[in-house]
Amino acid sequence: MSFAQTNKSPDKVSGNQNRQQRLSYANVTSANSSVRTHSPTRESLKATTHDDSVHSNVWKAGGSPASCSSLFFDLTSRSENRSTLLCHINASFPNNCGARLHSDHSRRIVELFIDDSDMYEKARTSGLAFEDDMRILPSVPLPADSSLIHLRLSNLPFTSRDKLANGIYTALSFFGEVLDYGILRDHDSSLFMGHGSFFVFMSQSSKPTSPLLVLWPKWSPCC
Repeated sequence: MSFAQTNKSPDKVSGNQNRQQRLSYANVTSANSSVRTHSPTRESLKATTHDDSVHSNVWKAGGSPASCSSLFFDLTSRSENRSTLLCHINASFPNNCGARLHSDHSRRIVELFIDDSDMYEKARTSGLAFEDDMRILPSVPLPADSSLIHLRLSNLPFTSRDKLANGIYTALSFFGEVLDYGILRDHDSSLFMGHGSFFVFMSQSSKPTSPLLVLWPKWSPCC
């Protein structure tokens, strides 16, 4: 792994010049891309245990030292009004300790407090189910002193969705605890064009301070 001070694209072949093929790698940087006019569409590659499920992906500290354990549910994708959603949450997880609403731009986020360990585990793994078979999977609050890093990926190999998911996770999991990872698709065509993103919870000592190159796992072939 090598560090670089600027976000440069890999060497390209121009004209009739031939160069030896290099190992695939991900160019990791926290800088935003200036190439696109429209923001790309993000597709999570994080595995789920249920069909038609949506990850909440709420990465923030929650509750207070005196509160019981909590979970974040992102209900932005639901068309029901607030009262209907809150009643559904209360009925789905009886004997809860209450809920708190969070304002995060246009997102509708509910933090649910649960004291019973069995109910908490069921809510964490099974999520909030709806009659249309959609299921909202919650996010576990981060520690108050956590460091959340959003890594931008470029120059990813063009291969199957499963191989991309395994390769991204394996190549970058050494940074810390993996929260979510995915690819970016072109806004207009929905084509994957070699870019992705990665959310990781890490300690301050392992936080990258500049763009870096990460080799793609040799055991994960790109074709």
